[in-house]
Amino acid sequence: MKAKSPLLLTFLFSSLLHAENIIFPDDAGVINVQTAYGAKGDGVTDDTAALNRAYHENKAKSRTLYFPNGRYLISDTVGSTDGKAHGDDRHVTFQGQSEAGVLIQAKDNATAFSDPAKPTPLLSTYKGQGTGDAMRNYVFNMTFDAGKGNPGAVGLHFMSNNTGAIRHVTIRTSDVGRYGLNIGQHQNGPSLIQHVTVEGFDYGIWAGGDNFAHVLEHITLRNQKVMAMYNDKAVTTIRKLLSENSVPVLEIKEWAAVMMFDSMFVGGAADTPAIKTNGKNLYLQDVGQQGYGTFIDAGGKTVTESNLSEWSNRPFLSAFDVDETPLRPEVLETPEIPWEQDFAKWVKVDGSAEDDADAFQAAVDHAAEIGATTLYLDKSQKYKIGKPIHFHGSVERVFLNQCGIDIIPPLHTSTTGEAVFNIGEIDGDAIVFERAWIFPWKRSQNFYLFNNQSGKALVAKNISMETGIFKKASQHGGLFFLEDSASYGIEIGPGEKAYLRQWNPESPSHTFCTVNGGDVWILGLKTEGRYTHAKVVNGTLVVAGGHSYQSWGGQKHDPPMFDLADSTASLTMRMHASGGDKWFTTIVKETQGNESKEIQKQTMWNQNNFMPLYRTKQ
Repeated sequence: MKAKSPLLLTFLFSSLLHAENIIFPDDAGVINVQTAYGAKGDGVTDDTAALNRAYHENKAKSRTLYFPNGRYLISDTVGSTDGKAHGDDRHVTFQGQSEAGVLIQAKDNATAFSDPAKPTPLLSTYKGQGTGDAMRNYVFNMTFDAGKGNPGAVGLHFMSNNTGAIRHVTIRTSDVGRYGLNIGQHQNGPSLIQHVTVEGFDYGIWAGGDNFAHVLEHITLRNQKVMAMYNDKAVTTIRKLLSENSVPVLEIKEWAAVMMFDSMFVGGAADTPAIKTNGKNLYLQDVGQQGYGTFIDAGGKTVTESNLSEWSNRPFLSAFDVDETPLRPEVLETPEIPWEQDFAKWVKVDGSAEDDADAFQAAVDHAAEIGATTLYLDKSQKYKIGKPIHFHGSVERVFLNQCGIDIIPPLHTSTTGEAVFNIGEIDGDAIVFERAWIFPWKRSQNFYLFNNQSGKALVAKNISMETGIFKKASQHGGLFFLEDSASYGIEIGPGEKAYLRQWNPESPSHTFCTVNGGDVWILGLKTEGRYTHAKVVNGTLVVAGGHSYQSWGGQKHDPPMFDLADSTASLTMRMHASGGDKWFTTIVKETQGNESKEIQKQTMWNQNNFMPLYRTKQ
């Protein structure tokens, strides 16, 4: 991967004008909160009751609640307020037509939002008992406004487990408010939070409580009154954070872990530190600040520079002698495919057969014939695929619509490594598959989900596998982008470049990622299960933040967590095991030529279970 400038002297956020108009055909099975539940969105009517009916009648059903452009006034929380462990408050997508056009606004001086000692959210995806299975919650393309005179208001209380995301969301207040974004629910994460702006509030982001890791990317925090972001016990990976504040940007408590990349703080007060920490788990790479008298106050140890090329309150580790130059790959943004506005270019896939593979293939072929760009599934149907599907021509987006997709015989029993979705000669520069819940029949591990031979970019977003078995076949060259996925079995081939954001592989018996001659960059690797996280031969691996959560007892295998051979790697992670029998014995095995060396678990205990940087020779 190509190197970039080693020091942030100037930080520029490319504020891309995100032109958006998210619309769906009437027969897609998306739930319109206006037509189905009577929400008005007129800025006059109190829509609280209508929106809560929509939520409670559709939760746990993997449905999309669609908000047409409008101003939805509310007087109390919409969504989950008393969630129970292993309950139904989960599997809901809140989808706006556009970030600027959909406004969820608290009524001025509302009683429910009046007490800052009892913070109350406008929207909550899960609030209640600790749980690890409030899964697959999403909030896309909308704005939250705390109104006026609501000091206890929280713009968005967000929780999701395994997979879940916020994307293209603004959270603001006209005068007062407690938290903009609260991700402090106990046992929260992992989740992906991207393209979020928080304006005002006492705290822009509140990340408290033990959690399973968050990934934040392209975040703007502006004009907070107390602090831009507070982190107590949360494992948080951050890239491209812009803080425009005079108050401190970040406070980190002892058991929290923060790994931050390519970020900038401006407007700081000379008598205020940008970052305060009494903990031991902080890593910064290419982070700059302007105005603060102190960059970092680490329990009496201060850092005053304006630009930090690399800083950690833990030393880096290596098996072989290496230099200390940070490894900086060229990081590509996930391609944004324009949302098709012409329904004549949408083709529906029928899901009524015993095996829907033929219908799926017919839809692909028809789309190519008429120049359609978008395939979509009907949420009212359940899909079964037993044969490979071959993509070609004009299709750019496959909208899987949170549908359950069952991979059935004979495909699931294939012993030749067949793939479900095969990408051949496509017209565009990229193809995206998004929003699915896939069930490999009887836990087969024989088939691949994707095989991309197009030479173009493959994008997979918001995809969960019931058994975690994702299996992307390796390829020669090309690009692979993965966002917000609970999966494993990814293979990266010679010359291929992969960019994975919020990747959550879990398995006690299958290698999560195999790299043979390719390059992989991971922003936020969260894992479970004592099996090799990545096996890399003649390649490059960068883990930019994450959490190896070693929580399962009775595991039969104890391979190295990372197995590196004649490769270049940079690894930055928090690690945790709930018992000594769950720890990997070997954290890293590195082979250079004929010589192998290892980093053992005792080294990690001495590091407070934090690996600020493991580095190989470059």
